Amino acid sequence: MTHTVTDFGSDLMEDVFDGLYFQSDPYLQQNPQALAFALYSDDFELANPIGSHRKTHKLTAFYYVLLNIPPHLRTKLEAIQLVAMAKTADLKTYGFGKILENCKKCFQQLYDGVVMTTVSPTGAKQRTQIKGKLAFVLGDTPAAQLMGGFKEGVGKAYKPCRTCEVTHEELENNSIIIPSPLRDENEHLERCENLTSEMTRQARKYWSKMYGVTRRSEFLDVPEFKATKCILQDPMHVLLEGIIPMETKLLLVHCVEMKFFTIAKLNAIIRSFEYTREEKKDQPVEISRDNVQSDSKLQQTAQSMKNLLVLLPFMIGNFIPETDEKWINYLRLIQITLLTFSSVASTRTVNTLQLLIATHHSAFRRLYPERPITPKMHYLSHIPKQICDFGPARNHSCMRLEGKHGECKDKKYRNFKAIHKSVTVQHQYKMCLQQFNADGSASHAYLSEDDIVKEGHTCSIADREFRHSMIQREYGDSEDVCAHQALKTTELISRGHRYTAGTILIKECPQWEYPKFITIDEILIFNKATYFICEELETVAFNSHLNAFSVANTGEVKTVALKPETDLTYHWPQLVHTVDRTKYVMLQNVDDVWQL
Repeated sequence: MTHTVTDFGSDLMEDVFDGLYFQSDPYLQQNPQALAFALYSDDFELANPIGSHRKTHKLTAFYYVLLNIPPHLRTKLEAIQLVAMAKTADLKTYGFGKILENCKKCFQQLYDGVVMTTVSPTGAKQRTQIKGKLAFVLGDTPAAQLMGGFKEGVGKAYKPCRTCEVTHEELENNSIIIPSPLRDENEHLERCENLTSEMTRQARKYWSKMYGVTRRSEFLDVPEFKATKCILQDPMHVLLEGIIPMETKLLLVHCVEMKFFTIAKLNAIIRSFEYTREEKKDQPVEISRDNVQSDSKLQQTAQSMKNLLVLLPFMIGNFIPETDEKWINYLRLIQITLLTFSSVASTRTVNTLQLLIATHHSAFRRLYPERPITPKMHYLSHIPKQICDFGPARNHSCMRLEGKHGECKDKKYRNFKAIHKSVTVQHQYKMCLQQFNADGSASHAYLSEDDIVKEGHTCSIADREFRHSMIQREYGDSEDVCAHQALKTTELISRGHRYTAGTILIKECPQWEYPKFITIDEILIFNKATYFICEELETVAFNSHLNAFSVANTGEVKTVALKPETDLTYHWPQLVHTVDRTKYVMLQNVDDVWQL
């Protein structure tokens, strides 16, 4: 297993190994077969979170993900492995040291190399040396701060950010726009050492608050791990559970006060809106009037909040004046989110995000002067640098990792004695069933990269205009009769994305021109290769008020056969909706805002 580096003939990044941090890592360069791991920690409730037993059975789970697995497979729950589980109350009392001691030793040994005996499919045994390292740590703000040895409550620290030296005073003024100097790892180690030196209790409390540091992190004993750089900001908690719900609520209050629409009207649109198949899985829920008027949060999940964000232009865009500044700034937030959660990134992504975030935050301060600047708005300013170092921020998100808790909650427990052990055992049983067959052999279905092809029928391409190019690519100059037969399917799931007839893709993005779109007419499986038979669309205009391109049929049927993995740079399905009989495409999974 190696580190797969994206090669698009450009500077596009699709995985963590495309980032500068991995590209400049001597250890990975000297050991191209080395494993790289991401560690994640989070708390979850087994009992009713609003019931009388709230927090009584709260558990803390530690998971790891092998980064050598391709990104589209890492998002599968079965790719996320359990490291340890403990009662949250015990961790508060005894700390992380004991529970992570074995994990820390494993990473230390793995860094130097561990000799293991492997068995091939033929039964032959072979001794192999395996090397690896801990690449980065993920978690929500309290968990990440705690694992890094920083102040868990950022409000209690003079320097609340674990990435830079920003102070609370600077945060309230202009450092949300102008980043402060980054924390230095050597200086951080000196601060940790100072806190363990002889000093009075009051002095230790003072310097701990000034530094924003409580202790030396256990992960600093892991080779090459840097607490100031390798504990990443999670875009899900920063955006989907932080900035977006807050600003969405402020925008809705503004729209209701300006009488653009009512909450009842918005809820009627949410109910009747034509969602795509993927959007229906996490469809936005209706918004109560009391929820908007009170200080409570919008009752949306992280994914439904993201769907609501990008769908609001199609839902209510026509009700809002084009000159409304709060709406214009909300569109900037949409662009920031789409770039942050894109499957692909580049240096253009980094530069554009820095500009967008600075512009958005400056406008937010002016448009909502009564609202305090939140730490998460500052954390967002570190995402562009994080993308530069570790690749697309989508791969740093905790969204799928949090979904892992659902497997633990699915089973009903009636005995809560040593509940953390019961949950762990049940989880490991399930993982064994997924990874192995009944006879103990490895399951070929586990993390399979095979495409899922739905039902279809055999068809002939002998009289199709694109047959020569397809036959040439697959068979050369062969005139075999079989070379004229293909499987026509109604649906294909490839690399986690669903393609059907009508799916719109980006054919190309010429500089200084509108993107060129194509729509899939047919999906053919030809010689075990996937071909999209597509029709080109006309890009009519860019509607800045909806943040989407209007497209239309060209009037002339011009089909082209494309292999998505080689012929398309941006091979991901685009977001398509119809407003007033006009079809709009809001671009996603692209690397620059001008394309949006």
